[in-house]
Amino acid sequence: MKKLFCALAIIMFVPSSSLCMEMQKSSEQKPIENPVISSAMSTENTTKITRLYNNAYATLAKYDHHYSGNIDHLFSLIAETTALKSSSITATDVGLFAYKQPSQWKEKLGEFPSGPLYVSVFFDRLNRYNELLIKNDFTHPTQKNYSDYLANKKTEEIQQKVMERAPSFGIYPEQNTKEENEALFVHIPEVIATQGFEKLTIDVHKIRNESLPVIKALADKLYAKRSKEEGPK
Repeated sequence: MKKLFCALAIIMFVPSSSLCMEMQKSSEQKPIENPVISSAMSTENTTKITRLYNNAYATLAKYDHHYSGNIDHLFSLIAETTALKSSSITATDVGLFAYKQPSQWKEKLGEFPSGPLYVSVFFDRLNRYNELLIKNDFTHPTQKNYSDYLANKKTEEIQQKVMERAPSFGIYPEQNTKEENEALFVHIPEVIATQGFEKLTIDVHKIRNESLPVIKALADKLYAKRSKEEGPK
């Protein structure tokens, strides 16, 4: 019915076409305002988790790990999740909270299926990243650490191309000395989990683009049992 209204509005060149746009916007998936919560959860913790859930929801809706702005948002989500530890709230708790929220899916070609189940799987992946840090005594990188890491990768790629292609020009350069490499690359301590974080950014991108049936089945495996134990979904 909405599509028919929009088509008529465009054909008739009437101002109602702007109303059509508003109708489309209003039908888009939005973060929750009145969340489904566990009866054991305090009002304060519910507010904190809801805020983090909504931020994750908004980030996943437009997430692309090639875009630096999205990576900045991911850093923010990790910081928010870490801050919740002081309230005894873990990434798994937020994932369960997301899993319990009502489904808002629409079968519409080209529309990103961001929603509760995707957010729940995202927080499970984030929890596994945190476990990796603890297990290996790694430190989560700062945004500068990660920026330096990406710059180092780019520099290394160019240096490799130089050595591979220079002979085709009749030029045979010597390998860089240790001092030359130190001047080219930014030193990042091995305990900084730059590679682990890079994999996280890629995995989140994969989650964001996975089909709903797969995400739903995975979310059920991760949270269904605990959800039944703690209350209705």
